[in-house]
Amino acid sequence: MPDAFFGRKTELARLQAFVDSTGSGFMVVRGRRRIGKSWLLNRFARRVAAFSFQGDQDSSSQTLIRKFAQEWTQYSGDDSLSIIRVVDLHWARVFRVMTEHFRTKRNRQHVVVLDEIQWIAKRRSGFLSHLKEAWVDWELLGNVKIIICGSSQRFFVSKTMSETSILHRVRTVADLWVMPFSLSEIQKHYFPHWPKEQICLVFMMTGGVPYYLERIPRQDNFIRSINRAFFTRDTIFLDEFREVINLEFSKGSARTAEKIMASLGQDGSTMENIRKTSGVASESTVRTIIDQLLEFEIVVEKTQAGIAKANRRGSKYYLKDPFLNFYFQVLKARAPRIRKNTRANLFRECIGSKEGYYIENFSGKAFELLTEWVLRQELSPAGEEKLLQKLHLQEDDYRIEHHWVEGETQVDLILENESDRESRLLELKWISGRADLSSGYLDQVRGKGYSPPKGWIISYHLLLSSDASASLRKRAKKVKVQILGLDDLFAS
Repeated sequence: MPDAFFGRKTELARLQAFVDSTGSGFMVVRGRRRIGKSWLLNRFARRVAAFSFQGDQDSSSQTLIRKFAQEWTQYSGDDSLSIIRVVDLHWARVFRVMTEHFRTKRNRQHVVVLDEIQWIAKRRSGFLSHLKEAWVDWELLGNVKIIICGSSQRFFVSKTMSETSILHRVRTVADLWVMPFSLSEIQKHYFPHWPKEQICLVFMMTGGVPYYLERIPRQDNFIRSINRAFFTRDTIFLDEFREVINLEFSKGSARTAEKIMASLGQDGSTMENIRKTSGVASESTVRTIIDQLLEFEIVVEKTQAGIAKANRRGSKYYLKDPFLNFYFQVLKARAPRIRKNTRANLFRECIGSKEGYYIENFSGKAFELLTEWVLRQELSPAGEEKLLQKLHLQEDDYRIEHHWVEGETQVDLILENESDRESRLLELKWISGRADLSSGYLDQVRGKGYSPPKGWIISYHLLLSSDASASLRKRAKKVKVQILGLDDLFAS
C-alpha cells in the first residue's frame, strides 16, 4: 500500500480502545477479501507487541498447530510446546500452555491476534471448541485480549452469530468491519491527477478494495491503466471472482451461486425471475442460495417503499459488491477475448462515446450502487459527508427506500427523513458529455410516480456525472430540482 495507515484511523482507534479497555475482551474483525485486514492487524500487532498467527488454506491442521507452537515459543520464550512430539500436539495442550503464561504474567496485558481464522479452525481440528474452553479461564484472568479475523463471512455467520454457533456470546464487543477506501482516499493516495469521473469509475470497478487498486498502473492515463489492469491476459480479475465465492460456498454450491448472481442483471431480479433465468429449477435451492448471499454481504434485498419486507415475492435482489457487479456485467462476457489479449485496447471498445466514460449495461446501475455506498456511509473513514449536507440529511437520521413499477421507470433512490417528514427523490444519471435542457432529465425527475407517507413533502434532486449547462441549472431552479454533481460525492 502506498502510505502506512492511510484511511485506517477509525479502525486503528477502535482496535486501540479495545486493547486499552479494562479486563479481558474478545473482538471479531470482519471485512471483504482483499480489503486490507491482515495489513491492518499486522501493523497493529507490532504496535502493541501482540502474538499474531495467520492460518492458510493449504496447510493441514497438524502443520498449522506445529507452526503455531513454534511461533508461540519464539514469542513467549517458553519452549514447552516445541519439545512435544507432533503427534501429541493438540489445541487443548497449546491453550493450557498459553493460559499458564497469561497467569504467570498477570501484571501485563496480553494481546492475541488470530488472522484467517477460517483456515486455522479447519474441519475436525477441534480448534474452536478448545478456544472457547480456554476463553473461560482467560476471561477470569482479566488480562487477555483476543482478536479473530477472517475473510469468510460464512465462517462468522455459522460460528459466531447464530444462537447455536460455537462462539456465540463469547464476543465482548461489537464487530469491527474494515471498510473500502473512500473516493477521496482513492484520489489522494492512488490517482491524484485523475479527475473525479475516473475516480468514481475506479470505485465502480474495484469497490475501493486496496488490493485491486494496487493492480491498476498509476503511471499511465486512465484508459491505458484500466485496459492493462482488467482487459489483458495477465489480469487477476477473471479468476478473482472464484476466489471470492469459494470462500463462502462449497464447490457444488459455488456453481449454483454463480448462475444465480449472473441472473440478477443490472436491474435486479425477483425470486421468481431468478429461478426462470438462472436455470436452477428448485425454488428452495434458489431461496437458500439467495439467503446465503444476503448473509455473506454479496447481495442486497430491495423492497418497495411502504410494502412489508416479509412479502418477499415483490422484493428484488441486486449485487452489492461493486467488483462482482463489474465482473458479471462487463468482464465475464469478454473473458475469452481478454485471455488472449496482449495489447489491443478492449476497454476502449466498452466505452460508448468519444466523450465521457459511459459503459453500456454497467455505468448507470454501478453509479447508483456507488451513491448508495456513500449515502449509507459504508466508506472509510466515516463516509463522504458533502452529499448528506447538500441533501440536508443528518447521519443515521434517514432511511433509503426504493420504488418501481413494472414496465415503467423507477425512482433511483428515495431518502426519507423522519425529523422533517421529507421524501427526497434522487435521480442518478451517468452520462457522456454536458447535460442540457434537451436531455429531458428534469421532466424525468419531476415525473416520478411516488406517493410519500401522508403529510410528507417531496423534494426532487438530480445527480449528474457530467457538468450541467447554465440553461439546465436555470430551468432546474425554476421547477425546484436540485442539481448535484460528482464533487458532492467526495469528502468536504
